[in-house]
Amino acid sequence: MYNSTKLIVIKLLLTMTRFAFLVTVITIALSGVLLAADVKSQDLRTIQVTFSAKNTTLEDVFNKIEQQTALSFTFAKQIGDKQLTTYQATNRSVDVILKELAKSWRLKFVQLGDIIAVSELPPPAKPGRITGKVTDAKTGETLIGVTVRVSGRPNGASTDVNGRFSLQVEPGTYNVALSYVGYQTTAVNDVVVKEDQPTYLAIKMEPSQGDLAEVTVKADRVITSTNEKLVGQMKNAVGVVSGISSEQITISVDRSASEVVRRVAGITLQDGFISIRGMTPRYNPVFLNNVYMPSTDPNKRAFNFDLLPSNVIDRILVYKTGAPELPGDFAGGVVKVHTKKSVNIRRFEMTLNGQYRTGNKFFSNHVSAGNGKYDWLGFDDGTRGLPKGIPRNQYGVALSQVSVSNPNGYSIANEKLTDALLQRSAKQWTLQNVYHPMDIQGDATYYTYANLGSMKLNSVSLARYELQRGYFRSNTARGANQFVETDFPANGAPLSPYYKDNYRLMYDSVYSENVRLAAMQDLSLNIDKRNDINLMVLFNHMAKDQLQIQTTTNWNNSAGNPFPRRVESAYNQQQLLTTVLGGTHKTNNDRHSIEWNVNYSRARSYDPGQFSNIYEPDLKSINGIYNGEGSLNITDATTWRMYTFPQNTNVGNFSDGEGLEKRWQGNIDYVFQIAPKTWKDLQLKAGAYYENRNKNYQFYAFRYGRYPAMPYSADPWNTIGQTLLEANALRPQGQR
Repeated sequence: MYNSTKLIVIKLLLTMTRFAFLVTVITIALSGVLLAADVKSQDLRTIQVTFSAKNTTLEDVFNKIEQQTALSFTFAKQIGDKQLTTYQATNRSVDVILKELAKSWRLKFVQLGDIIAVSELPPPAKPGRITGKVTDAKTGETLIGVTVRVSGRPNGASTDVNGRFSLQVEPGTYNVALSYVGYQTTAVNDVVVKEDQPTYLAIKMEPSQGDLAEVTVKADRVITSTNEKLVGQMKNAVGVVSGISSEQITISVDRSASEVVRRVAGITLQDGFISIRGMTPRYNPVFLNNVYMPSTDPNKRAFNFDLLPSNVIDRILVYKTGAPELPGDFAGGVVKVHTKKSVNIRRFEMTLNGQYRTGNKFFSNHVSAGNGKYDWLGFDDGTRGLPKGIPRNQYGVALSQVSVSNPNGYSIANEKLTDALLQRSAKQWTLQNVYHPMDIQGDATYYTYANLGSMKLNSVSLARYELQRGYFRSNTARGANQFVETDFPANGAPLSPYYKDNYRLMYDSVYSENVRLAAMQDLSLNIDKRNDINLMVLFNHMAKDQLQIQTTTNWNNSAGNPFPRRVESAYNQQQLLTTVLGGTHKTNNDRHSIEWNVNYSRARSYDPGQFSNIYEPDLKSINGIYNGEGSLNITDATTWRMYTFPQNTNVGNFSDGEGLEKRWQGNIDYVFQIAPKTWKDLQLKAGAYYENRNKNYQFYAFRYGRYPAMPYSADPWNTIGQTLLEANALRPQGQR
């Protein structure tokens, strides 16, 4: 019994060793593919040599090239012994020489750095032929024009006047399909074609029964997770789990993960951040393909679901109770998002959506600030960013002259920085009109696969583009929530407003623009039934531009200026890049399983050139007084100017911010089925996790001081750029 147990343990260790070796080899191979771009190879087209060879060998030619370059050749002896009668090269590129040798001797050259590996190509197999004759099964008459197709071949053939056909193919096994109007489609499977030999087929086609039926063309989307699978996964999970599948997502009109996850019970969202059971976003970690997602907000530890487009999502699971495989730092719940996986099909899907919403200024002008030529792609062309050439310290923080009075806080900008900031403000503060027909959204998905011997490589590629512009107007008030009545009327009559000192009645006009670019690539290598390796790369770029114009119509403001018109602009970019390489491996008896992955994630938040400006009207348009009770009467004759009271910190403010978080992760999980036949749920689990995270955020706030008098005009916000450049007395002051 002792020896029997010992043999079982030895066999188990040998099996695990073989699989560990296989995983290591495949991981190294894939790592080589991923890191190949880092190996700097010489461009063979730019390397020229001169030599003469007569009655020599290929080895001698390679040696002559090595003597004049830094290249080194590696090859088998039978390749180096091949004889050359003569070869002449005068200032010829190595690339041309190798191409000529490859063509003459059927060689293959592979360059890695300065090393070139030489190998022989196998001799080409001589093609065979599939020939035959097609006749009517009942009458024996030959059929003319029958379409003949062979599996795996792009082109087919048609029968001639004698009902014969002929197709040249490489040696192998094929399926042949024949179709003809009025006849049943006929298939001949497992047709073996040998090298340089014909394979003859005598085919009889049966006439169709009855009249020709209506032809219906139907195309369905690929559904990678169904409701049934999702319910099964939730039942088998440890604890309380809710979720949504791609089957439900596909039939919805949701554009982002934040819209999708709202459909899960117990979930609430605010500005794209998730809340579970009332707990704030920092207590609800988010995983993408079992990888911890980085924070996308500089002020909170949370992931913004607006970053994930809905077309990349396969399913979402929300864990509301603890489990051994979940992190222990959550109080509300854990959200696991799984992206679509590649499947064994070839298909291309494309959708283009247009949306028209009433009240949103479609087919008219859309107002925005500081437009750049790449805004439609969601990228800033430099119009909004900090000027180039600003001095920075070793951490990338912009520097300016330090103030003597407050060396740790305020700084006084130098003349070069002042001029650069003025040039930027001149572009960014100027409002512009952009024609907008309607919102658009385009998606493209491509599934494909390749057979690699006994292995299979599946691939899915997804891309999305969105452009959405919005407009709304709303009435608002400040300090106006007081009423004449001291008790609520019993009959439900409306209350009478009581406006005391320091109130304002206003209306807001808000213009917004959202752009999204997203792409995902998923590669799945199926080694066998128990071993898979997967690589996923996801990139998402979002840009949000919001312009708010607030106009005060009535006020009672003894404390100061009522700020009749405020123009504020906020532009934000968010980027997410995540790469996951992982695998699953099981033993033959399925008792041992290993799941592992390594990940790199990068989240960037960029807030360039946010500003707030105040404009005041001419005194003729004001009923009453500024520092007291008054109202604004806007007419076609009303003129405005930028408010320039130098002590007011709400005038001419602008700020810049940028945050970046990088995260490296790796984990491995091991599961052992203790008694798979009697106790399927009795398992031993072990795992390890590694994480390295780096996060930083930089913020700059500026305002202009020493304003000169600004001129009145009908629309100064459309010409403020030129006005700023003419007002060369401005000097920005900053605080970091």
